[in-house]
Amino acid sequence: ATRKNDPQQCANTIHTSLQIMASLSILCEPFLPFSMAELRKMLRLEGLVDSSMKDGLGTLIWADAGRPLLEPGHGLGEPGILFTKLSDEQI
Repeated sequence: ATRKNDPQQCANTIHTSLQIMASLSILCEPFLPFSMAELRKMLRLEGLVDSSMKDGLGTLIWADAGRPLLEPGHGLGEPGILFTKLSDEQI
């Protein structure tokens, strides 16, 4: 609704949503490392110390999840589906 009536509010909502996703990509990494790596690729968020980097060469750590990680105008990578829905038959 805000896309047509209030473009600035729409942009703010999208920016906030992307910031939340960037923070979640850090916080959920220990539990979903491959999915969160894929999400960070979609967000073009580089430099996270993850569980596969035992030597700690990355630049982002858990404490960074509480700060803005994406600057206004930050470009995004190719979007994709992180998780597929399981049907009742599969369960």
